[in-house]
Amino acid sequence: MKFSLNKAVNRHPGHIIHLQLKFTVETTKVLFSQATALNGNANEKLVWRYYGDVRKILTILKPATAVLSPKSVDRFSEILEFEADSFIERIAQENENQTYINPYENLQLCSLNIITTTCLAIRFDSISDPIFQKIARFVHGSMIYASMAGDIGSFFPGLVWLDTVTRKQKEMEDFVHEYRDIVYEKLVSNALNGDAECLVKNLYQMMDEMNLDEDDILVFMSDFIGAGADTIAVSLYWTFAILSQKTDVQDRVIQELDDWRKRHGNTNELPRFNEHRDEFPYTMCVQKEIMRFRPTTNFGIPHSASEEIIVGNYVIPKDAILVSSMAAMHMNPNFYDQPEVFNPDRFMSNTQRMSKAANCKPLERDHFGFGWGKRICPGIHLAEVEIFNIYVRLFTRFKIEPELDASGAPIFIDLNDFEDYGIVAKPLPFKVRLVPREVD
Repeated sequence: MKFSLNKAVNRHPGHIIHLQLKFTVETTKVLFSQATALNGNANEKLVWRYYGDVRKILTILKPATAVLSPKSVDRFSEILEFEADSFIERIAQENENQTYINPYENLQLCSLNIITTTCLAIRFDSISDPIFQKIARFVHGSMIYASMAGDIGSFFPGLVWLDTVTRKQKEMEDFVHEYRDIVYEKLVSNALNGDAECLVKNLYQMMDEMNLDEDDILVFMSDFIGAGADTIAVSLYWTFAILSQKTDVQDRVIQELDDWRKRHGNTNELPRFNEHRDEFPYTMCVQKEIMRFRPTTNFGIPHSASEEIIVGNYVIPKDAILVSSMAAMHMNPNFYDQPEVFNPDRFMSNTQRMSKAANCKPLERDHFGFGWGKRICPGIHLAEVEIFNIYVRLFTRFKIEPELDASGAPIFIDLNDFEDYGIVAKPLPFKVRLVPREVD
């Protein structure tokens, strides 16, 4: 599928986008716990899952928010660093055995291990692990089923009958049973019977207090793991794709790393997010520009208008579903100078942590990857730390270069083409060369 940026912008004029951002703060409410939610109950929709018991939803989100808070993320920083180290070692080994590598599954394993370690007290050593493969299959399938094509009745209620005619509902139920219920029930049981502390144990201890049942916890865990594993992995996958063509950008990231080592006595230690992040302003800008230039998701989490409003010449009726276009917002020439150009320097005037930059009025944000309304993704700090850890390790040891054809010419990845995985937009499968750096 082509990345139709110009068409996206033309469909969503800049002033309309701005007004939509403004009214979402004042007059909308978030409808869903996670857009990736899949529930085995045939009576519940997959994407358009309205808050039924608002108190229950907000209550179950509290422990998740606590796990994802900066203080909590910082407490398990050793887990994040260990998984980043493990990722680098896996791709380094693969790079020794092969001329070119595709890093995606190892990126997904890295992100997944962080979430499963904290939630279920389990991690996986290899992408060939059968449980990892089943979880990855579920995450992939849930992203597709949560899309318009996968759940058309939720996007267009008048067409809900198509789900019955095409047996889509039965197909979804079978998928959920095989790849979520059987796998996650076993993982939850093992975690509850194990000695290690983890999030699912805390949830079970608070079931009565929070008015939860086992199905609530199962759905929540699958949402939490799916959202945490796929989005960060896809963003990092875009990093490999884009930077393989941006040698000058890599050189500046590497220069920041080398300068840091000199300032710290050519130490063999690696930079740590909380201690050294501010010494890498350009690297932070590269991370932001990757997210802006090629957003991980086609659309943000949908919202609903809580009352009828008028925007320009448009009447937005009460309860209307509001869906944002990430491409349109991030390619809006009224908001970004030359948005079609990959330019990390555009963010040099704001190098504070993304969680702080995003925690302001929507129109004051410099990108919208973590939210376009009043609320933002609670995993924003975890994402920034995880990406930082990968960057400083990757560029300490390697440069990324494109694959070569038979004549030795580079095969550049088509950055305007992507795989539409429903919720997420991945580059088409590609391979790159990892060229070891000579570090003094």
